[in-house]
Amino acid sequence: MVDFIDIHTHEIESEENILSISNISLPCKEIPKKKYLSIGLHPWNTENFDHDRIKNELEQFAVWQNVLSIGECGLDRSIKTPINQQVAAFYIHLNVAKKVEKPLIIHCVRAYSDLLEILKKEKFCGKLILHHFNGNKQQLDRFLQYNVFFSFSKQQLNRNSKLKSLLPLLPIERIFLETDDSVFTIMETYSLVSDLLNIPLSELKLQIMQNFNLLYNNILTAI
Repeated sequence: MVDFIDIHTHEIESEENILSISNISLPCKEIPKKKYLSIGLHPWNTENFDHDRIKNELEQFAVWQNVLSIGECGLDRSIKTPINQQVAAFYIHLNVAKKVEKPLIIHCVRAYSDLLEILKKEKFCGKLILHHFNGNKQQLDRFLQYNVFFSFSKQQLNRNSKLKSLLPLLPIERIFLETDDSVFTIMETYSLVSDLLNIPLSELKLQIMQNFNLLYNNILTAI
């Protein structure tokens, strides 16, 4: 029975009552076949990336049934890699996500304006997960014009008081929780967010399960 959903983690193993989407980084030759996965090229790894290899591998694995999301991909203006190289890599993921009709999971740091410009230009209608979202109210409102979900970790919420005030402003049907590469468990994250939103843990668990089914077309009904 699934009690908790970890929408984004870099760990492969998880407990029986936790449904985790494990992130696999490109390039790679093989991926696990019995785990729910996301797969992509992180923007930190886009310097001098092999465009054709990344495109071919992503297209190869994106059609696998256990690959639920495309990414983690995105834009990060806090690193030295030129933004145009990051954008080129991001477009590979964007186009594959359109083709296979799977959500994009996005890493975005100091580049929300860039991301919004691309989404507007491309008239993107697919589903998005903004992992580790750290924007402001104005950016939140702009992203809500798209089919976007927002994901948060306990580590992130512990150190960022701005997010604690922003979280209650989010539609609860757009929220996910994650561990990413944190030392905190997904159960600890749920407990913190339950307190911050002032709702029972059982209600939060049910809501995130409903969000998951909305994002992935009722996949939980088959588990």
